[in-house]
Amino acid sequence: MAENNTIGRRISYIAMTAEMGITEFAESINMDGSQLGKVIAGKMNITLKQVLEITSKYGIRAGWLIEGEGPMTKEKSGTFEVPDHLLTAVREEAEKMRLSLERIMKAASTNLDLNTSRVPGSKPVDLGLGKKAGSQKTDKQKDTAHEKGK
Repeated sequence: MAENNTIGRRISYIAMTAEMGITEFAESINMDGSQLGKVIAGKMNITLKQVLEITSKYGIRAGWLIEGEGPMTKEKSGTFEVPDHLLTAVREEAEKMRLSLERIMKAASTNLDLNTSRVPGSKPVDLGLGKKAGSQKTDKQKDTAHEKGK
């Protein structure tokens, strides 16, 4: 890496590693190209908003961008800390879902008709999940009505 002893040089380096020209890079951080040119030349200060745009879009550490200290990029370990209370809540919900799925699988294995909650040998109970009883004609009734209409 070239000597990046000014924020302008560090911004130029970021644009170069992103394979962008200064104008294209400026647009990517919602900045006018001529303004970014002035920042690079040291004639204008960069705003906090622009620093945040660069750090969030390009994974650059603010300390490196502003002061040139530490590594340029943020760690990309793919891991992050999740608070214990959130982990507990997620585990509890996952367990509830597992138990529900287990009940569904057990019901399916006993040939439960999910539309009527009918187990072979029992009376049907309409759960309202399928056709309403008596409101729809059976295929045989439809065929008979069609034959009469001819």
